Amino acid sequence: MIAVDSSVLVAILRREPEAVEFLHHLARAELCLLSAVSLLETCMVLAGRSGNSDTWTELDALLALAGIEVVPHDRALTAIARQAFLRYVSARSRTCCGAAAAV
Repeated sequence: MIAVDSSVLVAILRREPEAVEFLHHLARAELCLLSAVSLLETCMVLAGRSGNSDTWTELDALLALAGIEVVPHDRALTAIARQAFLRYVSARSRTCCGAAAAV
């Protein structure tokens, strides 16, 4: 199981150097989960450059092709994300939502 973070999706869609490695990990995983908050963050980052929703077409295709399941981000997941933030996230980045989806 992989908890997918928004930075992974952005790297793949922007064809950054590590994109191929990320795609291989997604392809080998039995289950890929993505927090709804991480999905929203990804959408915001992608549309931030262009200012329109056209950038989400490729994202939607990637989610479908990779079989990434979007997990609702409710109060319980928020509690887990807060603990993940304090315990696991180096440099205090926003990846705690992705980490919480894995729990």
